[in-house]
Amino acid sequence: MMLDVNTEPLREGFARYLPAGLLVAAVMAAQMIAVLGARHFGYDRFAQPADHPAGYSNTQEIASLLFTRYLVAVEIAALVLTVAAVAAIALTLRKREGVRSQDVGQQVSVRKSDRLRVLKMPSSRVKEES
Repeated sequence: MMLDVNTEPLREGFARYLPAGLLVAAVMAAQMIAVLGARHFGYDRFAQPADHPAGYSNTQEIASLLFTRYLVAVEIAALVLTVAAVAAIALTLRKREGVRSQDVGQQVSVRKSDRLRVLKMPSSRVKEES
């Protein structure tokens, strides 16, 4: 894999921890359903959507909320994503033995005479078969 992690020791205790993992997953799923359930958001099946004036922009409303009320949360998310991207790049760009890579300086400094060899060969006539 990309990080050269040996996963065999991680898989050894899988069956032993499976019941506890399923229990934790069930509890988390129940909590998410309880928190994200429709009754907490004032959902009414028979409610009509709000009337908006002409020229109303849903995108502009979302942008206004993100950059006024939720500005700190947006900035924290941007910071976390930036750190994650830098960490991913740092993890994948390490020097390893036995890995072939290209040397751009060597590629640019090559001359035509280093790569091309012109041979003088007599032409031969191919016999046509009938």
